Amino acid sequence: MAGDPSGKGTLSVKIIDKETGEPVEDAIFYVGNGFSIKQTDREGKCMVAENNVGSYAVNAYKRGYERYSDHITLEEGENRLMIELVKDESSLPQISVEGEVVDIIAAEGTKSENHFIKIRYDDGEEDYLFNKIGYNRIDGEFIGKKVRIQGYKDMGFIGWQHQEQEGIYVEKIEVVGFFD
Repeated sequence: MAGDPSGKGTLSVKIIDKETGEPVEDAIFYVGNGFSIKQTDREGKCMVAENNVGSYAVNAYKRGYERYSDHITLEEGENRLMIELVKDESSLPQISVEGEVVDIIAAEGTKSENHFIKIRYDDGEEDYLFNKIGYNRIDGEFIGKKVRIQGYKDMGFIGWQHQEQEGIYVEKIEVVGFFD
């Protein structure tokens, strides 16, 4: 690989279905603890640009497939990675729930990246909410409102350290009421 004096590397990723060889669109690819999260295009490709050289954990997943985890060494210049995702026969079932969307602030008095969005059910139980690329961010228009959510249970990222946490991936959200 060509040397780069900045000590940076670029990673070109292609994700395919292991059985069919077809590209996997909208797969989530992330480096480390989610500090660089990308979504594949319709050709199954994404790019992670300008990371420091070194060893990293890499992960990929999409609903209906088993999670992929490995370690790579990112070298200076251009790096390539091909990932084959395996179909998961025990795919997560669709769920539909109702509750209030609440914004739980972890850093007292701030609205920093270190916040958590949750749904609180009528019984007081709570679940984290994630958007389609795994971030714990949902449009502010839903905060404090009663909503109906369709999605599925899976892992996503919370907080500025991007820790993995179980929650609900939101495929559809609609306001069904208001709280006083």
